[in-house]
Amino acid sequence: MIFNCTTLEEKHSTMPIIFQDPILGKLEDLLWRKSLADIGQRLKLRDPRKLVRSARELYMAMLSQERAKVKLAINMYSKIAYAKTKESVEIALSRSKPAWFTIEVANLIRTPVVLVVPQIVLRNAVELVLAETLASRIEFAGMLPESRLAFAEDAIPRYFSSITDDARRLHWNYRMNIRFGHKATLVDFIKNDWYYLGNDREASRVDTIVFCTKDSKWWKERNRRVDFRPQGRRFGHENLSRWGLAGLAMEDLRKR
Repeated sequence: MIFNCTTLEEKHSTMPIIFQDPILGKLEDLLWRKSLADIGQRLKLRDPRKLVRSARELYMAMLSQERAKVKLAINMYSKIAYAKTKESVEIALSRSKPAWFTIEVANLIRTPVVLVVPQIVLRNAVELVLAETLASRIEFAGMLPESRLAFAEDAIPRYFSSITDDARRLHWNYRMNIRFGHKATLVDFIKNDWYYLGNDREASRVDTIVFCTKDSKWWKERNRRVDFRPQGRRFGHENLSRWGLAGLAMEDLRKR
């Protein structure tokens, strides 16, 4: 019998808070979940108390090694966090494809003109890319992936919105895997946008980010003159799955 580690994580997810630094606090949580999952798969313990005890031992061993590495890298992180987050937005979008978005407007040869994505989807994708790109820096290369993810989880709420605001204000172009043009401009951020999610019959409120393969002036003029957006616009399960965000569910997109 193998115990469900998700249930154990929920039951034993509260470890003693050793550090007050938010990055180290995130690291504690990530390492504890990793310890439960690793021990559960490796030892196949029948007694959940033994599983938790073994996981705690693994957790403390990993934490003692990783906390020193994280502390040494925090100063450098503060210097590069904005730039690396900005780079990660570019990388995440460079890997994207039309099927990742909802295409609200296309031209006569079906090249996407207006592509829309829920903000939380792009945020989560950028977070994973940021954790990956930090590994290229010497200060972060020797860490566990969970340590780099702790930095990424700290950076995204700090810098993602300011970067997308700068992108909209300064008309930044992003290279994307779309037909012919290969580039799109971040033209708008729509708070509380109306969207159908999954198989819902009622529309939900979702914060969305809009990209356009024409210039931002085209979007502003068109959006001001006429309501041209499709009334049946929907972000489906297939759109979300193509982003490869296993931890994000359709329910997470809906504004509370």
